[in-house]
Amino acid sequence: MCDSSALHKPASAALREALRTLSQRNWFAILDVAEQVYVQVGLGPNAGLEEGMYSLEHRDGSPERHRRHVTTDLEAVIAAFEAVAANEPDWTERLTWEPLTF
Repeated sequence: MCDSSALHKPASAALREALRTLSQRNWFAILDVAEQVYVQVGLGPNAGLEEGMYSLEHRDGSPERHRRHVTTDLEAVIAAFEAVAANEPDWTERLTWEPLTF
């Protein structure tokens, strides 16, 4: 989390609780899976978005496989983090993604 708090192998309830603390001051969270494989979320202006918007990003091994889903739905963000933590296959198919280039 942006506030330097960390969870190791978080259970679903802990993920939900942590993501519900996202705020203007605590504006991002990252769930690492492996090297260059993660899901992260940023909230609002600090993430380059309007207030109340979430930028959900997923990187799957390389810069070419880095994409973003923008939403106002925290529950969708939480569901994505839970799916990644549970190693659910095909979780990315539930969302609409746009490629990110750096």
